[in-house]
Amino acid sequence: MDAPASAIVELRVGGFKSLAEDVRLPIRPLTILAGANSSGKSSALQPLLLLKQTLEASYDPGPLLLHGPHVRFTTVDQMLSKMYNNVVTAPPIRAGIRLEGEDGDAFVSTFRLLDVHALKLGSVRYRLAGIEGCVDVDFDKSAADNLQANRKLLQDAYADHFQPLRLRFFALTNTNLDRTILETVQKFRAAIAGCIHVPGTRGNPERSYPTAAIEKAFPGTFEKYTASIVHGWQERKAEELEGLCADLRSLRLTWALEARQVDAVQIELRVARHASPSPPQRWKSGDLVNVADVGFGVSQVLPVLVALRVAEPGQLVYLEQPEIHLHPRAQVELARILATAADRGVRVVAETHSDLLLLSIRSLVAKGELAPESVILHWFEQRQDGSTEVTRAELDEAGAYGDWPEDFGDVSLRAEQDYLDAVEELALRGGRGR
Repeated sequence: MDAPASAIVELRVGGFKSLAEDVRLPIRPLTILAGANSSGKSSALQPLLLLKQTLEASYDPGPLLLHGPHVRFTTVDQMLSKMYNNVVTAPPIRAGIRLEGEDGDAFVSTFRLLDVHALKLGSVRYRLAGIEGCVDVDFDKSAADNLQANRKLLQDAYADHFQPLRLRFFALTNTNLDRTILETVQKFRAAIAGCIHVPGTRGNPERSYPTAAIEKAFPGTFEKYTASIVHGWQERKAEELEGLCADLRSLRLTWALEARQVDAVQIELRVARHASPSPPQRWKSGDLVNVADVGFGVSQVLPVLVALRVAEPGQLVYLEQPEIHLHPRAQVELARILATAADRGVRVVAETHSDLLLLSIRSLVAKGELAPESVILHWFEQRQDGSTEVTRAELDEAGAYGDWPEDFGDVSLRAEQDYLDAVEELALRGGRGR
């Protein structure tokens, strides 16, 4: 499947887990999701991942594939907010996207919950090629068929309700199957299927990785493609490989990377044991070791770096905890790598707990190396009733976010102050522990 012709510029979700209210999340070239644990950050992207894995299924799983490579539910009520006691009283789940462009092509699909084991596509509101409409999949056509005398009148009044054609989580009718509409629907499908998902749990480093076919879209989670992409770059002597090695050097993880085809189904990743060749003349090929024989930092960040390099302009890359297993110094440098991908046109969505990463992004803006309008922060907080409140913040030219959430950036300051207070108290006691 081709990479998306149009970028996703907004996510729409409602009635899903703690996001009980309708939420619109603008997506900029660099979009940051931050907040405390269990505040709803992952929940905001899970509807998009549900749509993606539904499209990727080799069979028709119904309107949504609940248990797949990106998101795993076993019952429908697991997707509901704890504010509701059962599926009967719960509002329908809403999920959709908006694409860039003057027409503002967008859709929101509504999923009605039948019981804990089943849900159905209820309706689809859309704006396609400048045309707005709604397909109500629940409309009872049999009642209209019995009214032969008024059938033409009913068809004119409720044209979008007749003969709904379900396309997994989307729906059209016989009245809007023209070429322009179908091409726009294909844009939706390409944009969703083209999303790259790098999960927070990327597995332990392996001695070898399975060979994978490389196209413009990557079904399932991305980490399984990393070794094959690196090997392909190496075979073609592509500039992306040198860029990837430069990224690894800037993070001070390793200075060289090699992919070796073990057999028809396995690829080994080897890295230099040192962050830089010092002195260069002493380096030998034997200094390369299997990626499983170095720290976790390399294997965990490698899918992140490869995804940012392989993604095409307009493609959305969702990174869960990109800073995991990285030294604070590397977290600072990671901000520059994210900004470079965003500047290339990639839509980078990073879910993070790193205040260093956020501060470094602000510094890049203040230095003039990253346009403030390219960045947006979505801050997630849990209300007393368990629902999620999402606050949007945009940067000014100085890299300031405005009202900074007090329970994030201040944590490091409070921890440092606690330490200084403890040292001062120890000094007052004469340096004794009691």
